[in-house]
Order: sequence, then C-alpha cells, then structure tokens
Amino acid sequence: MRGTRVAVAGFLAVFAALLSGCGDERPPYDPGEMPVDSPAIHRGGAIPTRHAADGADVSPALSWTNVPAAAKELVLVVQDADAGSVPIGHWLLYGMPPSVTSIPEGIPRGPQPVAEAGGALQGANDVTHELGWSGPNVPPGAPFHRYEFWIFALDARLELPAGADRATIIAAVKKHKIADGRLLATYAR
Repeated sequence: MRGTRVAVAGFLAVFAALLSGCGDERPPYDPGEMPVDSPAIHRGGAIPTRHAADGADVSPALSWTNVPAAAKELVLVVQDADAGSVPIGHWLLYGMPPSVTSIPEGIPRGPQPVAEAGGALQGANDVTHELGWSGPNVPPGAPFHRYEFWIFALDARLELPAGADRATIIAAVKKHKIADGRLLATYAR
C-alpha cells in the first residue's frame, strides 16, 4: 500500500511540473479563476474522437466564466502537456474581446478573423503548422496524453498578427496575464 501511495504522489508531482508550461504552478485539476468547460469534454475526462486527428478533427465548443472587469483581451491556448519537454500547441486563439465567454464547435481554420470569437485570430499550431485547431494525435498504443485548455485574461491587447506561434503568444501572456482558467482532459487511441 505504501508503494502505491508513493507512486501516486510521484505521478502528481510530475503532473504538476508538466502544468507549468504556461508559467503557472498550482495543484493538479485546479480550474483557476476562470474555469473552462465544454459540453463534449468532462473535466479530467477523455476528449471524444470527433475532436481528434483520427476523427473529424473539429474544435470543441468551450465556455468560461468570471472574466475580470479589467480584462482587455482573452487568449485561448490548447496544448499537449505530455508531448515532450515543451508542451505542443494544438490551438491558439487570441485577440478575443473580454465579452466573449464561449465559442462554438467547429471553428474554421485559416487567417480570417473568427467572427464566433469576436474577431479573434488564430495562431499556427505546433502539429500541422496551420492556423487553427489540430486535434489530439497520440500514437496508437501510446499511453494517454493530458491536454490543457487554457483561457487567459490580459490587461492589454497584444496586437499580434494572424499566425503567431505558441512561444510568441505565451511570452506575451506572461507579461499581461491577470487571471486564467483551464480544463484538463486526456486522449489515447
């Protein structure tokens, strides 16, 4: 029994360290000040195949609450925390007005402003390098990967062009973040 507790404690420590990819260290499963939810993905549950690369590969519907009154912009970052030493970005959506508190399923890829997200722009994901969603793509037989759906409230507008990469967006977020929230989910084939 003691060995099991030690293994679980070790897993939780590694999990907490992986969550630091956005510069945030908090206990596992803490949704933050602005919790993110999805009708398709239960907190801590599996991402449906419909949203994965081996399915229809459509972005999931998401919503969040408690956007601070001081927020000037919202940024969404979806990343695979188990992809390696640096998380892999699967979706970057930035320039959202703070009045946006949800986005529907199936946001089209491309450089055009996303009307459903208040004219937000999409960054280049780290998987296909396209602008927009790229669903989970875990190799068959590999252990499940953990995916983080982050929403950040910023105290300034970033003024980034369409196609910004994850590193650029995260660096800007770290300078201007006033609140955040997340949804943690998993995927395996």
